[in-house]
Amino acid sequence: MFISVTRHGDRYRFSAGIDRDDPAGTAFSSHEDFWRSSWVRSDYGSFWEAHAAASKLVDDQPSHVMAKRFCFLKHADETEGAISVPPEDRMVEHYVAQYDIISRRLADADARRSMHDSEDPAKEAGAVRAELESLEGDIRAVMGMVDTPANKRQIEDILSGIAEALGKVGKGGDAEAKDSLRDLSSKAASAVAASRPTAFVRVGERLTDDGSYSVAVSEMANGAAEDIIRLSFGRDLVLDDVAPVGRLADESPYHSQDFFRRYWLPVVHAVGHVRDPAGRGVAVVDPSSPSGGLPVVVGGARTSRSVFCEESGGSWRVVTRSAASGLRESDLVPGESEVRCVNKALAAYYGRTGTVMESRPKRDYVEVKVDFKRGLGCVWLEGSDIEPVALPS
Repeated sequence: MFISVTRHGDRYRFSAGIDRDDPAGTAFSSHEDFWRSSWVRSDYGSFWEAHAAASKLVDDQPSHVMAKRFCFLKHADETEGAISVPPEDRMVEHYVAQYDIISRRLADADARRSMHDSEDPAKEAGAVRAELESLEGDIRAVMGMVDTPANKRQIEDILSGIAEALGKVGKGGDAEAKDSLRDLSSKAASAVAASRPTAFVRVGERLTDDGSYSVAVSEMANGAAEDIIRLSFGRDLVLDDVAPVGRLADESPYHSQDFFRRYWLPVVHAVGHVRDPAGRGVAVVDPSSPSGGLPVVVGGARTSRSVFCEESGGSWRVVTRSAASGLRESDLVPGESEVRCVNKALAAYYGRTGTVMESRPKRDYVEVKVDFKRGLGCVWLEGSDIEPVALPS
């Protein structure tokens, strides 16, 4: 199938079809055919929204596209009188064709399963079930507009057939994950669209061998789709990374400030989370946090970590630092304050006490130079690595 998005004034419309060589009018057009679906809109406010809707239609309800083509070609050789077919009859004809298409797909899937010729029976069953449920929703949304007795009977027959089929088809395993991934990817595309107006999520997210997801954000260039950003999601659908690819990787390399400001950070803000590269947890975006809107890992005072941009020589990198803890610079008196190391990862210092020699505030944490003596000497630690020790009065 193919997808096309066109601009009309300040709005966007999509069309989705089987073959670009088909006669004009066979493709499903958002502007002309939105009434066939309960959720498709006539037009959209941005390129990525229109493309996301078209992708959802092609991925989840391809029978809409096939039924539109079938009904159009059915009347292609008829007289001009075909254009006067009552809207109600056209609507019911579309749903009858759609139900027949899904029924054939279900029969084919059953045949493959019986011959053990299906790579993923659960996934296939889940896809068919989702399409049956969508068709049922579309039909129930317009049932009140059907007045003709013959059309009512056809609609009732379809609903009965759907109910019977749903009783036989399993739920599948990845429908919910696919919906969540599509939602997160669309949010990312909306952020990229601020810099690349024709950005969209390419159809066909793929599951990599380790169970993680890789999604391409593309744009239209010279009439063709070109990948510009690769989104990596873990098995838990947490964003792992945002990286430039293709031409964008040459224009705005990963470690350039331009990429960070125009793509990495806007995408992370739109998605709402990113995995801490140090492996300490999941960072979420909190604009009111001391990190100034940069992602912060949720945790206790000593375990919170902040993910932020460290700029140097015109580049940036994702690093982790302790988030602000209860320890403040004003609590520390060089040469007098005693502290204890509470970070178990620092095996040589954990549990030992030392004297604060110097401290220096950072953006969202405090660095402290501690003299542990006893052969350990001085070392710079972060505020969350230590706690004050009350000296006897």
